[in-house]
Amino acid sequence: MGPSVFAIVLVLLGPPGAGKSTQAQLVAAHYRLVVIATGELLRAEAARPTALGRRVAAAQASGALVPDDLVNGLVARRLAAADGARGFVLDGYPRTLAQAGFLDAWLAAHHRRPPTVVHLDVPSTVLRARLLARGRNDDTPETIAARLRAWEAELAPLVAHYAAGGDYHRVRGDQPAADVFRDIAAALTASQPRSAR
Repeated sequence: MGPSVFAIVLVLLGPPGAGKSTQAQLVAAHYRLVVIATGELLRAEAARPTALGRRVAAAQASGALVPDDLVNGLVARRLAAADGARGFVLDGYPRTLAQAGFLDAWLAAHHRRPPTVVHLDVPSTVLRARLLARGRNDDTPETIAARLRAWEAELAPLVAHYAAGGDYHRVRGDQPAADVFRDIAAALTASQPRSAR
């Protein structure tokens, strides 16, 4: 028997500093889901002495985004693992329309519902303050501004894709973490088929 159509697949969209990782952990703990963070998948793969690991490491070393086919392959392998029968929280994926299309097709092929997409919307002034407060060497006002501009360019087509006919929810990410989690939980409840509530 295949995976349940009631299994949760949550996509968290949001710029750097929006609190995706914090919320991914809270949601995963509450609903007993698996967190799939593409950054972690890529770092783990790059450390492996395989042809794929070398390709990922080379892409990362060049400073370019890792190609969609590599990212999709890693995510698909992780999605297929047995520990995800109850569902997943996707943190950092999809980042492109090609990745979103791949995810949609993978879920359909594996008898999963389309994802519930939560966009953590945070004002840019709050994002800048959060990122500067992290104190990382590469977090300067200039690099933060460039990163946020790049994110906005990535976000617009994804929002259009999911808002057009998907299960899309915008949540204020500048609230206390507990309030953000409450709003995400409400979105997940609204998204479940009536027979699963």
